[in-house]
Amino acid sequence: MKLVLVKGWDGIDELISENPTEIQISELIHSLDWQQFNSVRLEKDSGNWIDVSGNLNEDGLAIVYEENGIPNVVEEAPSTIAQLEETLKLFYRGDKGFKKFGSDGNKESMKRITAIILLIIPATLHAQDSEVITSRDTVTIRAMNITVDPFQFGENPLDHLQQFKPKQTYETYPNSHVEGKIDTAFTLKINDDTFAVVKWGEDETGLLAASVNSKKFKTSHGFQTGMTKKEVIAKLKAYGIKAIPRYLILENLDVYELLIFTFTGDRLTNIRFQGYLD
Repeated sequence: MKLVLVKGWDGIDELISENPTEIQISELIHSLDWQQFNSVRLEKDSGNWIDVSGNLNEDGLAIVYEENGIPNVVEEAPSTIAQLEETLKLFYRGDKGFKKFGSDGNKESMKRITAIILLIIPATLHAQDSEVITSRDTVTIRAMNITVDPFQFGENPLDHLQQFKPKQTYETYPNSHVEGKIDTAFTLKINDDTFAVVKWGEDETGLLAASVNSKKFKTSHGFQTGMTKKEVIAKLKAYGIKAIPRYLILENLDVYELLIFTFTGDRLTNIRFQGYLD
């Protein structure tokens, strides 16, 4: 497990320890000036990590995590440094209690992203059918249908993904609308990329979540990992985007879905999708 300090608004990682102890975690948390922006991350591997960040001023604190390659966006932000410390320690111990300030990505209660590294600072630019919200580390574009078929998998993403011969697991659960009907949730792992797909009927499937680290998959907007910020901005001319800090979020206004793009330095390094589950 790695303990990482993310430095500055460009997201430059400083490795603190490849085998941290709880004491090192506490020492790092308490050594930082939380009146300023800070970001601390614990990584088990590329698909299992947690990031605590923010400040104690007007921006607030936040927690984001990824579990088994499935991205999860925090729902309720913590309010104290002690909560950040305890959350990191719970994750370190393998205690699922670390989720208490967030959502597991499968709950109906996830209606609005309240924090991703920093709570959004009100500063909006309006277009005819879209809204651009900017903050120190995030640019969010809210528009109708902006996340529809995000990776161009078509009407049956399960069939599309199975052509790559993924490692897959599944679980079943009762359909929330039809008594006696059983739905199936698949987790498909293709090298460094992970997808969660729900099957409702014989030919009815939908993409619930994704975490893409490779260049194998491109979004419907033409984005793929490895692109520079300049290349991404060039495809966003219609929204008047001039710069991207660490995160770019595309939020669908029709149903609540998110595409979250993470940049390390100047490069796009991860694309996450959080779909709508009715």
